[in-house]
Amino acid sequence: MKEEETKNSPNCAGVREIRISDKLKTAVAEHNLSSIRNGLVSALATDRTGRSVYPAYLKYCLDHGIAESEIFEKYDGKPLPQEPTDENFAKLWTHLRNNFAKERVEARIAMGRIRYPEEGLRYLNGTGDESSKKAEDRPGANGSTGNAVMIAVGIGAVILILGLGIKVLTGMLR
Repeated sequence: MKEEETKNSPNCAGVREIRISDKLKTAVAEHNLSSIRNGLVSALATDRTGRSVYPAYLKYCLDHGIAESEIFEKYDGKPLPQEPTDENFAKLWTHLRNNFAKERVEARIAMGRIRYPEEGLRYLNGTGDESSKKAEDRPGANGSTGNAVMIAVGIGAVILILGLGIKVLTGMLR
């Protein structure tokens, strides 16, 4: 992979490499500010703590000739949600589509670090893969896969019992 295809996050150099999307590369090459902003907004959707994908994408833009003053729009002055709720976190992300201001991005990242501290810690520790998640965070944990198996076994047992019951009843009727 070429150096420009992956960049380390400026906040966490050397921890993990992030692949820059082809869409962002094209937007930067074409100096398409709207598409660049869309790429950065998308990065914030997957990088809720702003410690991995987002800073790598931003750094890529800056390193390839897009000025910070071009990327960020002037803050529209609309109040930023302060209480770290899921609803407010979603609102901050949605509002970035209409006003990609540095103040909004910083508010989104700050709230993400409050709401999802474990994601930031996994990234900072260099363990941001599936194997590093706590057991209860993995799909099928807390018995959910076991519950599905138990339900299937239970249904099978009921069918077997019903089948035997019908056989017994039909044998009694003869």
